[in-house]
Amino acid sequence: LHKNLRQMTSLIHRACLHSMRTSLVLPPEYILNSSRTIQPHELSNPEITTMKSGLKVVSMECYGAISSVGLFIKAGPRFEVFYPSGISHLISKLAFLSTRKYESRDRLVEVLEPAGSVTDCQMGREEMIYKLMGYRDQVDLMSEVLSEVVFRPRVTLQEMEKARNLVLNDLKTFSMNPDMEPLLTDYTYAAAYNLNTVGLPSVCPEGGVSQIRREHVMWFLSAHYRPNRMVLVGLGMEHSTLLDIADRYFEQPEVSWGEAKDEPDTSIAQYTGG
Repeated sequence: LHKNLRQMTSLIHRACLHSMRTSLVLPPEYILNSSRTIQPHELSNPEITTMKSGLKVVSMECYGAISSVGLFIKAGPRFEVFYPSGISHLISKLAFLSTRKYESRDRLVEVLEPAGSVTDCQMGREEMIYKLMGYRDQVDLMSEVLSEVVFRPRVTLQEMEKARNLVLNDLKTFSMNPDMEPLLTDYTYAAAYNLNTVGLPSVCPEGGVSQIRREHVMWFLSAHYRPNRMVLVGLGMEHSTLLDIADRYFEQPEVSWGEAKDEPDTSIAQYTGG
């Protein structure tokens, strides 16, 4: 199932790119479960709708027993210029913890058990992706949980401390066994766009995690976690089903941070390299 989730992530990326008028190239094969391989000709073209809020809704029918719902958010390290460096890294560790409705991570897992769901949150340089994958007949449940996790996290002090420790563990692992590809990518962006937009570090700097407070997290979420900065992607479901989900859970969401306190950074990347 974890392998399927990675493949689903790739398709979510591709569907989001397609919604931005970019060509979609399907992988050579796509495995939805261990017993059956779906061939490219069996996949429908993505259907795309823009809601009144600006939320983009993208669906693709896969005709399998497993469905996935994901939220692609225009956020990440590229937008950290007015915040402590590494806040996106920390936020990715706060995903799928307690929410206003679900008082603990354990309760969240219990609620998702009937869906056989796998959850994941990934951070890119210019995006945050939250996703769930599970049984097709539990799409509504997974979508409701996704809305709770994204729009109404509690972000308790205990969760902040846990997330800080997870970030520190990432940094320790990275220092002991560095992955050269993301390191080289970070250095390349830093040289090309020094201290601005995409040139900002994608990983929390050493010593920086202790500077990030709960208020910083809520300010960042209020500025960037808005429907007009999101793409809702559903794989393995009808477009009408996803539109109904979008209208009920994502179009006018109630949020845990109240009124937005900040506006997102809209500056254009300034090339500083040679």
